[in-house]
Amino acid sequence: MPKINTSSNGELLGALEIRFLALKSRYPMLKHVFSDWLSNQVDATRASKEADLVQAIAVLIESVEEDSVNRKASQTLPPYHNAEHAKEVLIALHILLEEDSRLAPNTTWDPFTHREKLLLTCAAVGHDFLHPGGINREVKEFEERSANAVETILTQCHIATHEVSWVKEIILATDFDQVKSLHKHYKNHGKKASKLLQAQIILTEADVFASVLPGYGRQLSRKLAEEFQMTKTPRAEDLLTEEGRLRFLEKVCFSTPHASQLGLNNIISNIIKLG
Repeated sequence: MPKINTSSNGELLGALEIRFLALKSRYPMLKHVFSDWLSNQVDATRASKEADLVQAIAVLIESVEEDSVNRKASQTLPPYHNAEHAKEVLIALHILLEEDSRLAPNTTWDPFTHREKLLLTCAAVGHDFLHPGGINREVKEFEERSANAVETILTQCHIATHEVSWVKEIILATDFDQVKSLHKHYKNHGKKASKLLQAQIILTEADVFASVLPGYGRQLSRKLAEEFQMTKTPRAEDLLTEEGRLRFLEKVCFSTPHASQLGLNNIISNIIKLG
């Protein structure tokens, strides 16, 4: 039976899980994650200059949370793809972005500006907005739905067209079936990777961050299996087995220096196949 090696990086993952869950318990709602991060990261002068984007994120968060409340009331809320998932992805993104300031001077990574981090926050909050549950029938089907909904909100908040397009491209990159090829493309570019490609890569890492945690990740696998069963996705029950969970983890990629510093880069090597 396949199993996950709990030594070396496995111990780092355990510590990372404690950190993640402590943050998760600290924030009852998605909006609390953003407001706390903002208060710790932004001085008054900068906040004034970026008030348009801060307000747009607030509107987007309200829309995502309201959608979850309404669909829960109508019993159509996906067990996994909902505001709780958006909250977890945003926490994970902020954990990853904290490593920006700790990168070695000779790294090929170009640290994000504060406004770029705010745009990344938009993408994290809205990357699964209006997700119906289950899996795509066509490439980027659900991601396009989310990206278009986010575009409408940001445009109504008067965010510049080129920034809205940037956020949309980041969201479109989160199609799970396309992640491996995206990370391969990133690794092949090395020093030539654009800021957009960096943003796409780090959001795909934040998207699965909680799922690779040794204990909580198994809880999320059960939620996803429940969602797959609800949407009549084939072989939904596979995620309830250790083998099925490991097959899922084999599709996960971590390529940023941020992930490396957190002990996430060798997650695949911690999956050992026996017999």
